[in-house]
This record gives sequence, C-alpha cells and structure tokens, in this order.
Amino acid sequence: YAPPMAPVAAAPAADGTTITCQFPDGCLIGYDRLRNELILNGKISNTRMRQIPARPSPSYGADVDEGPGVPVEKTGMMTKLGWKKTVMGGDSWQPRFFRLTDTHISYHKDPNGPAINSIPLNNGIVVNVVNAATPARKNRYENNDTPGVGTLMTMNIGAMKSETSGPIGRENCVEMIVPGQIGTMLDGVMSQNAVGLAFGGGMAEMKKQGQGRTYYMSCNSRLEADEWRAAIQNNVKCLPVGPMPTSGEIGGANGYSGINNMMNSAMAMKNTMGNMNDPQKSLEWYKTSLGTQLTNDQVFALLSKFY
Repeated sequence: YAPPMAPVAAAPAADGTTITCQFPDGCLIGYDRLRNELILNGKISNTRMRQIPARPSPSYGADVDEGPGVPVEKTGMMTKLGWKKTVMGGDSWQPRFFRLTDTHISYHKDPNGPAINSIPLNNGIVVNVVNAATPARKNRYENNDTPGVGTLMTMNIGAMKSETSGPIGRENCVEMIVPGQIGTMLDGVMSQNAVGLAFGGGMAEMKKQGQGRTYYMSCNSRLEADEWRAAIQNNVKCLPVGPMPTSGEIGGANGYSGINNMMNSAMAMKNTMGNMNDPQKSLEWYKTSLGTQLTNDQVFALLSKFY
C-alpha cells in the first residue's frame, strides 16, 4: 500500500504572474493574472476557474455553522416527510426520534424503538434550513415525483429539467441532501450473483444506494432547526476525506470507494456554488472545494493574505 500523493502545487507562471497561497495541510489556492483564473489545488481535486469568489466577510465567526471540530452526538424529535405519499396523493409527515452519531443519523418511532433507517454520513451531504415556500427537491419521494405522460407533454423544458417541484409546505425544515453512492452500488452488484440480484432484493437495494435522496424534517423553531443543521454539518466536516481514484482504479474493485469520493465532492461543490458570491458564505465554499480540514479561523487568515 502506498499513501496517496499530495496535490501537485500550482507552478508559478514563467513571467511571475501567478500569486499563490499554500495551506499547512498541502492545499493551495492561486490566481493567474495573465489568464484571469483562480487555481484550486485541494485534497479532492485540482482545477482552474474564471469566476472569483467574494472575499470572505470577517463576521463569519457569528454563524451557527462553526462547529467544535470534533464529532457531536445529538438526539431529539423532529417531524419527518414520508418517503411515500398518502393514498390521496398528499404529503405524509410523521413524528420521529432522531439520533446523530459521528458516522450515521438514524430515525426511530420512539427513543426506545429500533431504527427505521440509518443513513451513513458522507462528504457529499449538504444540509440547509428552509421555510414553507422553499421549492422542495423531487427526490424527496420514492418515485422522485415523476410526472405522468400527459403532464410531460404540456411541461416546458425548464420544468422537466428542474430538480424541484412544489413548495415544502412546512416552516423550520432541515433539508438534508444525500447523494447517491454509485461506488457502493457497483460494489454490491459485483459481490452478488444473478439469483441474489433478481430474487433476493439485491437489485432494489442497489438502486436505492445509487439513487440519492433528500430528507425533510420539520422542527418546532428556527433555532432548533439551526442546531440540527449545525450538528449534522459538523459531523460531516469531521469525516476523513478519501483519496481520489487513479485512472487505473476507476472501474475496478479498488475504485468503487474512490467513485463515491468523487461523486460526493461534486455534489457538495454543486450545492455550494451559490455561496461563491456571498461574503458570508464564500469561506465555506473554499473549504468544501479544497476538502481542507483546517478551522474557519485558519482558512480565513490565509484567504485574507491571498486577497
């Protein structure tokens, strides 16, 4: 076993037009003035981009997102949106007891009951607090809220491509977006025989692993929802960032976990792109994009020198 190689540092331009800032953990950010490009060399990917994020605001420290830097445990009741609609086609909201650990979040009918479902935490999970009017994601339901043929014929292209459909309808909701674990699905397919896939429920489980899902949990107050969001985000940030797969590993058994890392990273970046231009959120965007485990204080100090 050989440890993963550190990201390749951004080489200064021949005419000295590249400004770089090296992080203590090996990450690097830079700016190529000749090409007007931002350079990001992180633990999960190396990239260049034309769009320059907003300079982080010094008031970031007041945000409830700032975690203690170690995993936390949290339990309590929230009202969860059901995976299936009611017989009449409406939403089904059920009170559930939630238990958050360093690696999973599970929900139960009551504090003493067995887990109905246990969701493994991964680096691609994105958590928000939304209100009743917020458009809800389609994959909150088992069938992804897929419209019928008649509806499809009258929908415009924008509505068909949209990832949301209708408002969530509840205030103070924790929105937890869990990306599909394609690598886990492939690993399961390769480890089962045809009979197990066809008749043992294997294919249904594989589909579930690769699909991804968005969970909605309604709280009694905005403060309670913010506390749950902060706790889940904190534990996600405390997870180790796995190495990216090499070209030789992708498609092989050793590459399945790497595919998960790649997909989780892409999901996290996609859902934080809107934070780039917000001085209150651009610090979090940098941390997600680089995969750095440095504290907010450390990253803010380095970015201040860079800008």
